[in-house]
Amino acid sequence: MIIGLILSVVAIIILTAVDLYIKDWAVNVLAPVKSMDFIKIGDVDLVGLYYTENTGAAFSFFNDAPLVLTIFVGILLLAVAVYGIADKYKNPVKTVCLIMILSGGLGNLIDRIRNGYVIDYLEFRFVNFAIFNFADVLVTCGAVALIIYIWVSETSGKRRRGDLHNEISKYRGNYDR
Repeated sequence: MIIGLILSVVAIIILTAVDLYIKDWAVNVLAPVKSMDFIKIGDVDLVGLYYTENTGAAFSFFNDAPLVLTIFVGILLLAVAVYGIADKYKNPVKTVCLIMILSGGLGNLIDRIRNGYVIDYLEFRFVNFAIFNFADVLVTCGAVALIIYIWVSETSGKRRRGDLHNEISKYRGNYDR
């Protein structure tokens, strides 16, 4: 258990460091030019790099309440960490999801505390979408994967419990279905 916790903390540190390194690169290289191409297929510009400073949350929500947002995110990350540590089942899929959520959340929280805003730089150019960063990708992918994991494990658990109930009913002489 302690080795798993240590590995989780190391993974969180590495992913958070990668996020902060990319943001540092964005400040030093991308900010002066504001925008540059990133992923193109032929003449189609799919993903670009565009420097922006986001004082709010996703899609610039809470722009007018940065302190409230910072405190809320800090409490939320603490709750996720406590949940991950207290989880007695320690499923590797759930652990990876929580590591992604914590790493991304921590990267953005550090940015918010250090700068008063989060540095965003990834822009989908083929659709009208918010500009985001690596930390946002971690949080979003981790949360979506966690939701899918919980949904799949819950539905398969119900199926197993239902099968067990059916088997017990057979032995009780209850064959009505």
